[in-house]
Amino acid sequence: MATTTNKTLSPSSFDKLYINGEYVESCSGERIVVRNPKDNTIVAENVPIAGQADVDVAVTHAEAAFTGPWRSFSAAQRSACFLKLVDILEDRLNDILTLDSLTTGNPVSLIPTREKNYIKSCLMYYCGLIAIPHPVPKSLANQGLSRMDGQAKRRLFPG
Repeated sequence: MATTTNKTLSPSSFDKLYINGEYVESCSGERIVVRNPKDNTIVAENVPIAGQADVDVAVTHAEAAFTGPWRSFSAAQRSACFLKLVDILEDRLNDILTLDSLTTGNPVSLIPTREKNYIKSCLMYYCGLIAIPHPVPKSLANQGLSRMDGQAKRRLFPG
């Protein structure tokens, strides 16, 4: 069941980067104005630019997170996390996709059908893939790949 929240998504509130579970200023302090490509109206005026230093910090935290508890989660636990994400998104996806439409120029009319269903279906698909263990073929393991992305799984394990 989806959770209800009263938070409103507003483009003007996106004035910080989200790194390691926190909203932080960009290292450079640089900002951009984001415009709707459909009509050139201003969507947000104060969007931070993530530079190399910000990316390095984010990658360091992402790598640390991957070696944390997630690494030892079972397939069932990982699938449960994705299902929780689907539940959370169910409540917020229209708002998120409406903001996306403002910045990409995509028609808002596609949100309730194509976009929303695609994202939810994709996450549900990943829940199923997570629950099915796939060994890494020796040919890939020899190349230093300890896990496969979804595309590799689809090529090696069709159907």
